[in-house]
Amino acid sequence: MSCGDRWKVTSYFTSATKGVSTLKEPVQIEDEIQFLDTKRLKISRNSFGDLVVELSDGSIHTSVVPVKAFPLTLPNQFIMLIDADNDKEEIGLIEHIKELKKASRQVLEDELEKCYFMPKIQKIHDLSGRFGVTRWEVDTDRGQAQFDLRSRYDIRSLDAGRILIKDVDGVRYEIVNYHRLDVKSIALLETQI
Repeated sequence: MSCGDRWKVTSYFTSATKGVSTLKEPVQIEDEIQFLDTKRLKISRNSFGDLVVELSDGSIHTSVVPVKAFPLTLPNQFIMLIDADNDKEEIGLIEHIKELKKASRQVLEDELEKCYFMPKIQKIHDLSGRFGVTRWEVDTDRGQAQFDLRSRYDIRSLDAGRILIKDVDGVRYEIVNYHRLDVKSIALLETQI
């Protein structure tokens, strides 16, 4: 089975006839996603610091932008490479970052870190509100930070105690598992979620 075969989808369409659903013939839908041969894919930087991708057929793309298909749930899988110089054309999809050679993987991980910058909150020192805006004073894996939230809707709870927070400037912060924070941080956070 080739990579393309895994993404063929069979859909069954039904139509309502006097309140009764009837099954029509199956329709084959084949996606046009190009899976990249990660064993022969080379990712590097040029002298300007742009991401450069050399495909298995020898073609070279410069000014490449990686985009995660599922940045929250599958951050290391299904990474689309986009050619920014060619009308944002899709070059292809990397199924899993671990399949890349070490040098290419490191370059891609560095680029994704820049694109998806998200400090991890380790401790909450203080929350204070004024005029409907909440000021957060926290310690992150990048150092101390202060930021403002417009509303509680900017805090998103996910599975296993994971919390995502987006401040007024659009910067995103993550709490990996709020149950592992210190008691004071948990108490402050629970006033907001």
